[in-house]
Amino acid sequence: MNRLARSTAVTVSYGARADLLIATVVKVLEAGVTNVIVVDNGCSASSRARVVAEFAGDARVFISEPAPNRGSAVGFGDGIQIALKQGAEYLWLLDDDNWVHPNALYELTRRAQLLPAGSALCSLRTSDVLQYRVAQGEPANAVYPQPGDFFGIDLTRRFLYRGNRRQWRGLAGKRAEQLHLGLSVPFAPYGGFFAHSSTFEKIGLPDREFYLYEDDTDYTERLTREGGRILLVASSIIDDGDGKWIDGEERSGISRLLMASDVRRLRFATRNRARVDFERARRFGRSGRVRMNFIVFSSAVLWRGLTLRRFGRGVTIVECLLKGLRLAIESGRRARQAEVPLSRKRPDLR
Repeated sequence: MNRLARSTAVTVSYGARADLLIATVVKVLEAGVTNVIVVDNGCSASSRARVVAEFAGDARVFISEPAPNRGSAVGFGDGIQIALKQGAEYLWLLDDDNWVHPNALYELTRRAQLLPAGSALCSLRTSDVLQYRVAQGEPANAVYPQPGDFFGIDLTRRFLYRGNRRQWRGLAGKRAEQLHLGLSVPFAPYGGFFAHSSTFEKIGLPDREFYLYEDDTDYTERLTREGGRILLVASSIIDDGDGKWIDGEERSGISRLLMASDVRRLRFATRNRARVDFERARRFGRSGRVRMNFIVFSSAVLWRGLTLRRFGRGVTIVECLLKGLRLAIESGRRARQAEVPLSRKRPDLR
């Protein structure tokens, strides 16, 4: 291996997931990372004991002190900080059930030498529908959410394409933007995100306000907002050992939300997705558009909830969407205040 073998894998685990975590660490070590940082983010005592025993005496594996579950944003933030303090050159973020293919790291490191400063790579998650579609050749702007979309809904584009089907067929027929290092995407999940330490220092740490879900979208999208690139490497493959938390993959998106078994996760997922969609629209001057799509989506949730006899769940989802809107408004206010020159800020007279 060349000098790029100095890669540190960072993973976060919780609950009783020792089997998944051990398999993840073993596979990533076999792939060639220099060391692994495991953040204990609320692991059960028995699970932690098994992991500690499994890697006892292996100096390549660092396990953080036990801590309560503080959410994925804090967990990955802690892991990134530990890696940077230990002098990591490249960081590879992984979920605790990400089972990397044997050549996954090699496919990343051989491209990293040519990666422009302030950019990143990401592995292909076989369970990530968006990444898979881009890897199959669809253009990212037809696959990933666009400014003004709300949970994938955009009436403006729908009517535009209905009025000009030739234009829609032209867009759908384009290939994904293929660069010599990978396929350009606007954001990535934590699992598989790979970059130089200087890139992590540039974008900082995940926003703790998200706590759980969409914090990785917000975090990695900072890079592309500031002019960097995230390149999907389709030959660096990761399988997910655990399943999805939303039941009923055969149902439509709204039906899956209404029938989700874990209400706590549902609250965070819908609130944070709404916040991300509102904030993305604001940055591109499409606040009116996203609010129109919000009204359409919320109405569809309530109507579908009524037909499925899950109206109460539908009301809960809409309440979470409104919380996401409020968080986006507060975030925008803070951003505007940060941009005000010191000379224009009112002095604190207390």
